[in-house]
Amino acid sequence: YVCVLWALQATISHFFGEFLIGLYAPADAEVIKLGMLKFRIMGYTYGALGIMNVMSGVLRGMGASLINMITAIVGVCGIRILWILTVFRAVHTIGTLFWCYPLSWIGTANLNGTMTIYTYKKEQRVAWKQRENQ
Repeated sequence: YVCVLWALQATISHFFGEFLIGLYAPADAEVIKLGMLKFRIMGYTYGALGIMNVMSGVLRGMGASLINMITAIVGVCGIRILWILTVFRAVHTIGTLFWCYPLSWIGTANLNGTMTIYTYKKEQRVAWKQRENQ
């Protein structure tokens, strides 16, 4: 569902983005230009946020809410702060700033995925040991 809705959202923003932005900022070409830049950077990568949230839900469902909290802080906050202090400082453009969002989503999704695999394997080891002891 996440990927289907992402594709739909990206298609709508691609074809109707200027019109949609124009509803909020009519006749302001600079705002529409920057809005389309944001649509292109964030809209085309927005599915990574959905995947990040799904992986987050999987971790919480496995009872690893503390791990999920730590990966969210490190991934979302840490990556964005690091990006702003390094890359954005060097390349001070609005497009560079917009990129911190998808990169933090992708990084956090990877962290959550890694921790999901780790947690699952750990639970399997515990279950295996419990079966051996019976």
